[in-house]
Amino acid sequence: MASLERAELLINQGKIDLAIEQLKGVLLEDPDNAFALTYLALCKLRLDQPDDAIITAKMALTSNPEIDFALYVISAAHLKLENYTKSENAIKRAIEANPNQADYYGLQAQLKLISKDFKEAIVWAEKGLTIDAEHLFCRNMLSTAQLKSGDKEASFQTIHKALEMDPENPLSHANYGWAEIEKGSHKKALGHFKEALKYDPHDAYARSGMLEALKAKYIVYRMFLRYYFFMANLKSGTQWAILIGIVVINRVIGSGAESIGEYGFLLNYVSYALIFFMVSTWVIEPVFNFFMRLNTYSKYLLTAQESKTALLVGACFAIFVGSLVGW
Repeated sequence: MASLERAELLINQGKIDLAIEQLKGVLLEDPDNAFALTYLALCKLRLDQPDDAIITAKMALTSNPEIDFALYVISAAHLKLENYTKSENAIKRAIEANPNQADYYGLQAQLKLISKDFKEAIVWAEKGLTIDAEHLFCRNMLSTAQLKSGDKEASFQTIHKALEMDPENPLSHANYGWAEIEKGSHKKALGHFKEALKYDPHDAYARSGMLEALKAKYIVYRMFLRYYFFMANLKSGTQWAILIGIVVINRVIGSGAESIGEYGFLLNYVSYALIFFMVSTWVIEPVFNFFMRLNTYSKYLLTAQESKTALLVGACFAIFVGSLVGW
């Protein structure tokens, strides 16, 4: 006989298809069962069907407006769709309805990380940990927020604690790996990504980290990563200010080169270097993906889109070299 308890157990075990069968059985007997609809929405979210998850969770709220977990599912689905404002509105409503769920605070912390409000992310993650001191997602969000805000020592202490609580948690290992990459220790990062993928072979977060750690073996890419992390930790307004500043400096150099006569070519070289620097930040990732594509093993870490782009970059480079030789 189908039951909500059985469905919940199957969801926790990751057996989503079997859980859906259980939930369909419950809904056959009671089509307006709000709890069954909420669990079904969660299943759709786990199956990477965020639009369907939102529709189903809203049906649950129509049946019973007091189910705060349905709001959490809606928020998580909007997050997956990158509708960050809608996601934050939903999680705020969930927290107001039930302020005693650590999951809700963890999701709010994640949203603050995305908006680069790192201090607020720390506040929300710590609130979640006051409710459940062993909540791994909140602890991972706290570690990332601490790292991004510049407190590396506290960040590593936090993630160490997470791994002590659950040495087989793939998110903790992946987070540790990304922290090591940002610190410049790509070899240590590889070990943590390997562990993360051992426990969850389909973890895209760990897979992309593994790829970045492999590319970081090249010194040029390590230099790019330093710049990338520096820019990524800044808010969009500051990022634009830096890029506009580079353009302005380039123009000033161009004017100065003409005014100082025969030695102006030296300033032109500085200008060329700045232009190369700006352009390289746009193309360096697909270029190194092309090198990864040629590798017997690391090519399997590339997504279909990354692999396609890498091959196109390789073709463009071949045409460039051929044209240069022909010229």
